[in-house]
Amino acid sequence: MKIFLTGGGGFIGSHICEALLSGRNQLIILDHFQRNALKYLEKPERDNLVIFKGDVTDYELLKHIVRSYRPEVIINLAAMAGIETVERRPLSCIETNFFGPYYLSKLALENDVDRLIHFSTSEVYGEVSDGSTEDAVTPIGPAKDARWSYASSKATGDHLILSFEKQHGLNGAVIRPFNIFGERQTGHGAISHFIVWALQGKNIKIYGDGSQVRAWCYVKNLVDATIKLIDAPDTGIFNIGDPRSPETIMALAEKIIELTGSTSETVCVPKRAVDVDYRVPNVDKAKKALEWAPTYGFEEGLKKTIDWYKSIDLGRETWREAIS
Repeated sequence: MKIFLTGGGGFIGSHICEALLSGRNQLIILDHFQRNALKYLEKPERDNLVIFKGDVTDYELLKHIVRSYRPEVIINLAAMAGIETVERRPLSCIETNFFGPYYLSKLALENDVDRLIHFSTSEVYGEVSDGSTEDAVTPIGPAKDARWSYASSKATGDHLILSFEKQHGLNGAVIRPFNIFGERQTGHGAISHFIVWALQGKNIKIYGDGSQVRAWCYVKNLVDATIKLIDAPDTGIFNIGDPRSPETIMALAEKIIELTGSTSETVCVPKRAVDVDYRVPNVDKAKKALEWAPTYGFEEGLKKTIDWYKSIDLGRETWREAIS
């Protein structure tokens, strides 16, 4: 199968690429490679992989790739990662999250692509998501807070996919991931920050009192759901996450200190003006429609992730500034 992945060089993208390449698919990847998680994979056979460096907002490049390679499936993973980055570059965030799904939906219809899978975000559920289903209200915050430019533009992308489906018959599906973590996460994120700080013996910085709750999902659980969704007949939106083991941010930090054997201590700093206080998904739809459920547990995934960070040279990695 020919599969075109935008954002395929990122953290999640690299894991999806790894799984798809093991199945002998042909992959076409587009990424700007500001972070390159693909470099950590064993070098794949070149006849199975074509890589383009570019941006999902470049319509002419997207058109060239789709028309030249005729993919059967498009997976759109392109997005700006990290709240800190979004707050600095809100316009770039909106452009990526709007034009990506719009251009790809248009090209999918014009070129008889069998399936389009678009990655959204659990951020669309706002500051509190306690078992939110896919039909729940998406309470986007005020426009004056740049942080919400990510969630609001992602929600618009969801509307685009569903509108192309309703009006033009696009065979599209939307994944809303909930707090994914794992090996090769080299940008902003609580788990990646905490592990690096713990391994370096630095104090672990926590915004507020650490009572914020997340249900963390190991990346291979998300990969399993994505593979199932490629062949599934279902359209619409799917929450993908692991509701089994919600943790406070403070408990997460303490667990990472314990598992790494670190001498680090937790240090509370002023809470961000806008933050998510509680986020635990409802994944009943995915369980029923895709016959999927998270199989990797939180602590199992956390140990694998810690082992990976131990295996690389943190002092030499070019992405280290983002989490140090």
